[in-house]
This record gives sequence, structure tokens and C-alpha cells, in this order.
Amino acid sequence: MDKKTLIIFGIIFSVSTVVAYDYFNRIDRPNLKIRIEVQQSIITGTSDSPYRYRILVPFLTEAASKKLLSFMEYPDAFQISYAVYDFCAIFFILLTLYIYLNIWWTKEQSLIGCLFASATITIALRDHYFQPWSLLETALFTLSLVLIYKEYYGLLCLVIIIATLNKETAIFIPLAYFFTRIDLKNKTTLYHKHIFLICIFFLIWLIPFLILRYLLLGISPHIHSMKELFTYNWTAVSANRAVLNVWLFLGFFWVFAVLESSMPQIL
Repeated sequence: MDKKTLIIFGIIFSVSTVVAYDYFNRIDRPNLKIRIEVQQSIITGTSDSPYRYRILVPFLTEAASKKLLSFMEYPDAFQISYAVYDFCAIFFILLTLYIYLNIWWTKEQSLIGCLFASATITIALRDHYFQPWSLLETALFTLSLVLIYKEYYGLLCLVIIIATLNKETAIFIPLAYFFTRIDLKNKTTLYHKHIFLICIFFLIWLIPFLILRYLLLGISPHIHSMKELFTYNWTAVSANRAVLNVWLFLGFFWVFAVLESSMPQIL
């Protein structure tokens, strides 16, 4: 690892510490009681859908918490486990984002994008009270894009399984592979090999998805019905909040996203 890369990783490490500290104090600490309740309902398999099936992070942090019980009470062990998890997950987010950006951009440009993302993470996560899988979800999806680009399909299969145990939205990983293999200017680009791999990736997501629901944990009612979600998201308050969040989350960088083909010349 060259000196410049080492410095960049050090910067990402430091920024991750700041973001994780902020997340822990704004989200984790004030919501300790309800977070413990939700976690225990997942561990015991009594929570409603979809929380019941998002088992990866709760089981990992629960195992870590139990290791600490010889030294402290459970609430303190729970807090420490999640403080460590928050940092690791956020560092994973920013590191995979940097690696992904660096496929196309210089190290300096990639670091700029990474640091901008770190400044907007707090907007994306401000409504959390117990959504630890969302941190890991972001990093796993970005890692998947890197693996798709490099055609490391064996590792991609493993990431899909891990991501499915984390959250059902792992289905977007096979879809990402599908859309990255479509060239609208060339109708012959989607070859039989690509179709075969799409089917394999989808099955790798589907199998653990079904096992969790029909063999291990059982079917549970949803926390919110589709009608409730639709009604809530179409209120004036939600619409205004969505517009505000879209701007706060990416701001002027939306222009760069549209003009991404000319970004190297701009920067």
C-alpha cells in the first residue's frame, strides 16, 4: 500500500469515527430501551415482519453483548456492542464507496465523493431508532457493485447470502447485475451467460429468503400494511420531507450524477 492510499484510509477511518460517534449519541443512546426490546423480539423470533427476518446484525451484536456480561450489565454490554458495530459498519460504507469510486476516478476525486457522502449520512439516518441493518445494507450493496464490475462472481454469491440474512432488499443485487449487463445501444449484449448468472444470483437470494420464512422463523404479520404506508407517504408532510431530504442528501451533486460522463473533465 503506497503512502497516499494509507493517508486516505486514515482520513476515512477518522471520519468514520466522527460519524459513528454522532450516530451513537443521536440514535443509539436516546432509544436504548426500545432498541433492546426490538432486538430481543428478533432474537426470540416474536417480532413482526420484516424485522423478524433481518437476523444478521441482531444475532452478531447479541453474541458480542453476552461475551461482555461477565464485566457489566446487559444494557451497557448492548450499548458497547452497538457502538463498535456502528463504527465498523460506517467505516465499511465509506471504504467500499471509496473503492467503488476509485474504479473510475482518481484517488483525490474518490476521496472528495467519499467525504461528501460522510457529511450527508446523518440526513439519511436521522429517523432511525433501530435500523442497524441499513448501515450494513449500504456497504454490502456497494461491495456487490465492485464485485460485479470485477466479475468476482463466487464472492458475489457469498455477499448475496450475507445481505439476504441482513435484509430482504438484497434482491436488488441480482437486479443490479441485470441492469449493468444491458446496453440500450446494443441489443445483443445480454448473452445467455448473463441470463444464466442472473437466474443463479436470484436463486441465491430466494433460497435463504424462503428458508427464513417457511422453515426457520415462520410467517408473521407486517408491522404496517401497504395501505398504511401508501397513505402515510402521500401526506403533505411526507411529501415536503421527501423533497427536503432529496436536496439535503445529495444537493448540487445531483447535477454531477446526471453529467457523470463529463465529470473527469469538470474536475
